[in-house]
Amino acid sequence: MKTASLARKLAGALGGAGERELDLLMSTLASRAPELAAPLTHVLEAANRLLEQYVSERSAHSALSGDAFSDWHLQDGRIVAGRRWKTLLGYAKDELPDSIVAWRAQAHPGDLKAFDTALAAHALGRCGFFRTTCRLRTRTGGWQWLLLKGRIVARNERAEPLRMLLLQRDISDFKQAEEAAVVAKEAAEAANRARGTFLANMSHEIRTPMNGIIGMTDLALDTRLDAEQRHYLKTVKSSAESLLAIVNDILDFSKIEAGKLRFEEVPFSLSNLVYDVARAQALMAHAKGLELIVAVADAVPGRLIGDPARLRQVLANLIGNAIKFTERGEIAVAVEVEESAGGSVILRFSVRDTGIGIPLDRQAAIFEAFSQGDDSTTRRFGGTGLGLTICRHLVQMMGGRLVVRFNNKHEDSAILR
Repeated sequence: MKTASLARKLAGALGGAGERELDLLMSTLASRAPELAAPLTHVLEAANRLLEQYVSERSAHSALSGDAFSDWHLQDGRIVAGRRWKTLLGYAKDELPDSIVAWRAQAHPGDLKAFDTALAAHALGRCGFFRTTCRLRTRTGGWQWLLLKGRIVARNERAEPLRMLLLQRDISDFKQAEEAAVVAKEAAEAANRARGTFLANMSHEIRTPMNGIIGMTDLALDTRLDAEQRHYLKTVKSSAESLLAIVNDILDFSKIEAGKLRFEEVPFSLSNLVYDVARAQALMAHAKGLELIVAVADAVPGRLIGDPARLRQVLANLIGNAIKFTERGEIAVAVEVEESAGGSVILRFSVRDTGIGIPLDRQAAIFEAFSQGDDSTTRRFGGTGLGLTICRHLVQMMGGRLVVRFNNKHEDSAILR
């Protein structure tokens, strides 16, 4: 008679598998102390019945829950309890050997490495138990996903693992749903990229006729016109320029989404660029009675290498926004050196105004696509809501960040490398 319970205890104490040690103990008692052998036999038989009842109840619970609970003997490679892992794969309980080798033969080679790594980390004491996923081949030749959770429960005197309890849970339905979600996400992203690519490729086709309308209107305005005709043509030009600005925003945003936006690296004068942008906006500022102040610090390098067109686009948008949302006071544009090392420099561009500001709960939203500080249908200021979104993307793609601060004054700051 043998009992798995005592065998495991002896295995833990003596460092062996337990069976041989138990046989030796019982034979020694029978020969040297027969009066102890009979009572001990009854105790061991009772312990064995309790163990069998426990394994039976665990197996019944596993069958109901879809889990497979098994007891692995790591020294000799036996799986001594729990055959449900076979039925999970469609096998009868006696179709595969009760061995770790048989289990590993069913496991997907690509998943065994992760399983062995997780088990090794647990064996070294880095975690209280290990958890991983693994595919096992079913009887029909397919793969079934299982969640594996295990814990070493016995070691020898050299701290080498002897036994491990392993819980295996069928997660095939979850994996199928996860894969379906990934496929749907990829399809949506592909459709979004296709839309962005289409719009980005339409840039020339859309801009060309708009520039033609504006150009021809300019030529018509240079001819002899009466007051009414001139008014009509100025309205056409103003509307065409507004439409072109909207088209440019949408196309730039589409290029960013499609990953087709490219940056130049050419030498340019930063101070000339900043003052040129300010001069272009000064007329609109003066028309509103605003003062436009520009300050470029002496430490700012005279020549830089980068994309002046994209930097001009960001500054023009920030200054234009400041003028649009300011009724009286001033707009101050400043450029300072944030950090300098070797041949590179980080600059801080700030645009400060005395305008209406942005409520705290709307400051994050202004950088979202098609969003504005005032998103009501009765808002006073128009626009696509793409300007700051595009600016943030451009600044990030140039290695910087764009932030907004509101302390009684509204300030957009951009840090560019």
